Amino acid sequence: MTMKERNDDGQPYFARATFMRLCLPAVLYSLVSNVSLKLLSFVPFTSRFRIGVEKLHPKDCFVPNNLPSPGGDGDKSNSIAIVTGSNTGVGFETAAGLAERGYHVILACRSRVKGEAAADRINRRLESLKDNKGNQLGSRHFVRGGSAFFFHPLDLASFASVRSFCGLFSEKYNYLNVLVNNAGISSQGDVTEDGLEICFQSNFVGHFLLTKLLMKHLLKAKNRYQPGTCNEEEAGRIVNLSSVTHHFAPANERKLSTTDSAGSKNPPLNSGIHDQDFWLGSASPGLSSSTYRESKLAAILFSMELNKRYGGRGIRSIAANPGSVSSDIWRNESSLMRKLYTFI
Repeated sequence: MTMKERNDDGQPYFARATFMRLCLPAVLYSLVSNVSLKLLSFVPFTSRFRIGVEKLHPKDCFVPNNLPSPGGDGDKSNSIAIVTGSNTGVGFETAAGLAERGYHVILACRSRVKGEAAADRINRRLESLKDNKGNQLGSRHFVRGGSAFFFHPLDLASFASVRSFCGLFSEKYNYLNVLVNNAGISSQGDVTEDGLEICFQSNFVGHFLLTKLLMKHLLKAKNRYQPGTCNEEEAGRIVNLSSVTHHFAPANERKLSTTDSAGSKNPPLNSGIHDQDFWLGSASPGLSSSTYRESKLAAILFSMELNKRYGGRGIRSIAANPGSVSSDIWRNESSLMRKLYTFI
């Protein structure tokens, strides 16, 4: 994953100072927009301004395998999905949405207690979408047969935990239809048991290893579209959570000065290229103050490389930016900032 920095007239990345200057205007814009939309919701004839759930188009939807397949071949194996960090926030809603679409969703979380509690909430939500006879009720996207369950703890900041999770998954399942690499943290600076910077490992390197170990299961999956929309059959789908902050991960200013064993200051590494040294610096503790942004750039480049290497075998990888979301990723911020994020 090598990317050369363009010149100042057209470079695709912004300086860290620019990021800091844009933060306040962005927050104020979001605040004003949110307040305006809330006020408009009380005014008659303003439904056009209200944000609702977008309708899912048939050409964008796989047919869960627990339903009769479009080809009529009788394959009713359950469609399996894994969503990391799914006990709360974006991951929880993603897992719930997949379960409502008929998938059997594995909640891949660090805490068994939190994972089982989240699975219980999702399954109760599914029951609320049925009437007493088990028929669809209240959700136009609801498909019977889905469920959510906690399988085994997964800590992306531990390679041993990732390998344990994948090993147990391989013993029980032969295929995997959807993998959503959602889990992430914003705090940085700590060191994992593997000796890497915790934010970069949790957000990217752990997901890299997880995807690599599950690739054989993704290649065996059979994802089909709604009848009459697309005749192609795909292998597994991989979704990597990205962020707009990847625009603020330049290679020409991101390294911190270091001190060698003799106590001498070494200059920052400013090669101007997203090369091997750049990514090693991202993963190494104490060399970068922008590991969150760099991890999100890595997720996008990872998605592109997966399509390049496995697209011909049916794999499709997508980098998805969820936008500004009130979730547990802000849990280490001050109480004032958490309230602000929740409001906007």
